[in-house]
Amino acid sequence: MGIVISMEAKMHSGKLYIPKRFLKALNIQPDSEIEVELENDHIVIRPSVGVDKGAKRLLELLKNPPYGLAEDKEYSYEDID
Repeated sequence: MGIVISMEAKMHSGKLYIPKRFLKALNIQPDSEIEVELENDHIVIRPSVGVDKGAKRLLELLKNPPYGLAEDKEYSYEDID
């Protein structure tokens, strides 16, 4: 496990305010995309790995194919949406 830095953060009106030094350490800018996961009793926040939306949707479809998807048919990238 890497370095662990702990600090209290504040919530206001359902928004979590992350300390500036944490954002700077992870190079998270105001418009940056982030990933948020719930792991047991922890919330994990990290910069997005940069996978485009189409690729994310394809991964979702591979994990949970829609009902009636033919296994023997070859699908193209345009079939995702």
